[in-house]
Amino acid sequence: MRLTEAQKLIDLVLANLAPYIVKSTAVGSVRRKQEEIGDLDILIEIKEQDVERVKYACRRFATLHSGGTRKLRLGNLFGTKAEMDIWLTYPPRNFYALQAIFTGPDHVTIKLRENLERKGVKRPHAKLPVRSEEEYFKLAGLDYLPPEDRHTL
Repeated sequence: MRLTEAQKLIDLVLANLAPYIVKSTAVGSVRRKQEEIGDLDILIEIKEQDVERVKYACRRFATLHSGGTRKLRLGNLFGTKAEMDIWLTYPPRNFYALQAIFTGPDHVTIKLRENLERKGVKRPHAKLPVRSEEEYFKLAGLDYLPPEDRHTL
């Protein structure tokens, strides 16, 4: 699907989940501003006690194919054939670390993880106390790259 169509669907999903969202962002190819989008991915920070409420809300506009406490897989978004993964996070997991990882692309995610693991950071996607994606890159010893430029790393 085209980037503009993907962004419209993401905006609709976020609007429907707004009562539960603390922070949110598109991730993956949408955030990297690729012209053609294969799948839709968003990251939302919620309060842990709202997981079931978010699942229930999703059922009003999509088919819930799978729904754990960290990831929801949706289909038939608003009557379309589009599918989406919603990555759920809540403290103490770090939104910005997950934002960097889920934005990708894969070779960037691998480089971030490898660099942090070499520094002795276990599970570098989980509970790092960073206040921005830029800080996460810095911790990994990498210069920050905006999402649309990450293919160059």
